Amino acid sequence: MRIAACGVLALFLLIVGGGPGWSDDESGNNNKPKHQLTQREVDALTNLGPAPKDGPPPPNLIDVHKISKDDKAVLKGKEEEGVVKIIDGKDWKTLTPEQRAQQLRNFQSLNPPGTIFVLEIPSGNVWKFPPLNPAPERTDQVPAALSDKYKVTITGFTLPEYSGLPVAVGNDDASTRERSGTALAVAPKKEP
Repeated sequence: MRIAACGVLALFLLIVGGGPGWSDDESGNNNKPKHQLTQREVDALTNLGPAPKDGPPPPNLIDVHKISKDDKAVLKGKEEEGVVKIIDGKDWKTLTPEQRAQQLRNFQSLNPPGTIFVLEIPSGNVWKFPPLNPAPERTDQVPAALSDKYKVTITGFTLPEYSGLPVAVGNDDASTRERSGTALAVAPKKEP
């Protein structure tokens, strides 16, 4: 009985203490979850709506894990080089997918080709970086290239990590996140 209880406790600590979907805590320390991120929340955060019928598509967003406070301070010192947080996460989360896409198209039109747009998961902050020279061959190489250039840690949010997240959570977990302020605000869909 004692061994079983220890096993259950160890499993609980493993689930609560680390794994996919964990983000930095308020002090910037890694591996202290606010809550378990779900695929549904990531989908809501990254949704840019359907492709436009006319006009250019929005630029690709590079999904990355939350950037630490120390690294954000370094990046804020790179504004003269063109590194800028262009949309605060609280604002991003309140926009409809179509509004997000339009905002990104607007930023894309004001910047040179190859400008990189990065979305922090789960904060929703959107950063703009100048084009890399030479440009990485694949988009999954962009976070490492940005890390090397700016001497910060930017880690890509990968498909295997996404696949390892739970699809959704039960009602109790969702209401807890709403009360704690960590739930994503999803704008209602407009009727045609």
